[in-house]
Amino acid sequence: MIASGFIIFFSREIEANSDVATYISNELYNNFITSYYTEFHIISSSINKTSSKEVNYIKFDKWQGTKEGCGKIKNKEVRVLEKKECEDDEDYLESINAMDIFSYKGFVLGSTTPPKSYYELLFDGSIIKEKEKCPEGKKNCGYIDTKYNQLCLDENVECPINYIKISKEPPKENITNIKTLKGEQVNIYYSNNPYDENSQKIPFVQASFKIGEDVLCSTPSLYYTNLNLFKLDKFNKDYANKCTLKDYNQKIVQYMEEDIYHSLDRVDNYKLYKENNIIDKINNSKLINYGYDINMYKDNILHLYVRTHFGFDKDCLREREKEKNIKEQLLELNGASQKMSTWSFTMLFQGIDILLSICDFVSITEIFTGDFSFLEAIIKNTMKSSLSTIFGVITWKASYLDDYSRQDMACSDPYTNDKYNVMIIKIRNNGNYISFCSWIFIGVVITELLILAIRIIWWCANKKESNKIKKYQYKIEELNKIIELQNKLIPEDTNTDF
Repeated sequence: MIASGFIIFFSREIEANSDVATYISNELYNNFITSYYTEFHIISSSINKTSSKEVNYIKFDKWQGTKEGCGKIKNKEVRVLEKKECEDDEDYLESINAMDIFSYKGFVLGSTTPPKSYYELLFDGSIIKEKEKCPEGKKNCGYIDTKYNQLCLDENVECPINYIKISKEPPKENITNIKTLKGEQVNIYYSNNPYDENSQKIPFVQASFKIGEDVLCSTPSLYYTNLNLFKLDKFNKDYANKCTLKDYNQKIVQYMEEDIYHSLDRVDNYKLYKENNIIDKINNSKLINYGYDINMYKDNILHLYVRTHFGFDKDCLREREKEKNIKEQLLELNGASQKMSTWSFTMLFQGIDILLSICDFVSITEIFTGDFSFLEAIIKNTMKSSLSTIFGVITWKASYLDDYSRQDMACSDPYTNDKYNVMIIKIRNNGNYISFCSWIFIGVVITELLILAIRIIWWCANKKESNKIKKYQYKIEELNKIIELQNKLIPEDTNTDF
């Protein structure tokens, strides 16, 4: 029972680590497979009717939604649903699915992107290092990533969007080739070639948007906020307002201003959620009756950030890609973290072992018959050893999942290297936890098999002894019957005088 408690404890740690590793691997993988923007255009069709897969929408960010839970209407007490059902005095509170943020101050934008991804551009000669010069016949389109690698394209090919401004007024600085998307609240100004030929400035190619508060956590699984979030809000993470992970000494816990993300604009949290139907979704749920205060979003200012790609040194990547390319490595790491999460969920069924251990203190047959049954004990022990063997085999197989995580990252900028290595250490820790649990299972199985063997021997010995006793009891009963019959045939002695 104690061993099962340890395993369940480790499984909870592994689930948390797996979530972090999955977030990071997804973000880095998407960085390699996505490209840059060449054009923005306003989409008039409703995002509620058209799938984002059918139209190349620009997704500004995502609201994570809420977890399912249970609540008491009297005191508005709410808890995350951990069991299959709520208690009799609780109401079931449905979860709200995550919702993408496609609309920003009235703009629903689409984009035009080239067919080649950042990874392809990195290795086909289109990307050169910071101090290198574009080959003849190519033009410099700006810094494409955080390593200050530069994008070189053919002279007749339009450069990516490398300047964006959101404002009511056009840019005051000397920006060339401006394109304008007019809106009711603000306008979007952007350019694919913002500086004239005589300028020494090199622009940054824009690749991704993000919405957040004044602070952005460098680890994507953590969300910084000063709001007192509703208990069932999926943004409500333990370390969200600190940007730190409890078991990893991060070198950089949050993005410093202008290093990676650049703030384009500010927006009221409530208005943003309202135009993306998030407020309506919350209002139409039961959560409002249980203390979900949507007014907390009012006057809470969020930033619309933009960033370039996370950069990588291609020579460094080539060296570590001798066996598998970085995309395949990230997919394997992502798969390993998800399998570890599945293992973690499976280990919750160790509660059955705890229940069986508790049942060892009670004999069901003794309650109903008054006699202790060795057979019942053997059946219980067989079930426990079989369960531990099955979980032990699952755990032994899972202990090899961290084989993909042996090489740290040193090919990118300090933020991305640190983030990648957070993912690595999380998966390594999970591997160590699972390996430790496999040894626990081995010990438990051996112990339970020994106990089972002892009980079987004891049961057989008692059964043999019981058979002997029954045999002698049968002979004694037969002898008593003979004596009784003799007593009936032979008259009792009487006193006779001679």
